[in-house]
Amino acid sequence: MFAYTDMTTTNFTKMNNDFSQIEQDLTILGMFGLKDPIKPKILNSVRVCQQANIKVIMVTGDNMHTANAIAK
Repeated sequence: MFAYTDMTTTNFTKMNNDFSQIEQDLTILGMFGLKDPIKPKILNSVRVCQQANIKVIMVTGDNMHTANAIAK
């Protein structure tokens, strides 16, 4: 999502990395979506895990920080 809020530089500086105020009363400019198809080999890998009683939560090629953010 693309959005903005009006804020002075002074108010922004006073936030001290607490950006929760910015996330309120936003004006939405637009939205987008991404499609990242699953690679064919992954389906079989998930089946093998499930047959071994391993619960698959997420399969990703992203780095750990991105995967954590997506999971949350």
